[in-house]
Amino acid sequence: MRVDEPDLFADATAARTPRATVPAAGASAGTLPPLAVRMLRIGEQSGELAALAYKVAEFYELRLERSLSRLVGFVGPAAVTLISVLIGGMIVSMMSTLMSFNDMVR
Repeated sequence: MRVDEPDLFADATAARTPRATVPAAGASAGTLPPLAVRMLRIGEQSGELAALAYKVAEFYELRLERSLSRLVGFVGPAAVTLISVLIGGMIVSMMSTLMSFNDMVR
């Protein structure tokens, strides 16, 4: 972690006392989404915190992958369109310059 980046989990770590639960510390710091807090709370109550934490991580990882694939699916065609417009503008500029030279010669 770089020095100038804020530590997102500093508040959660500070809120974690011997009697406080992991989901409560994450919820009070605002670093965990409500669904993750609920699932972690259920995992802590049932004694399966590690398994449910893994499922929470898998859920948000799949969600991130879907979001990134949508973003890449949008950026690719947008980049092709932008490059096509730029190249088309250059071609039009060169052709208009050549045509003006042709008019000057006549």
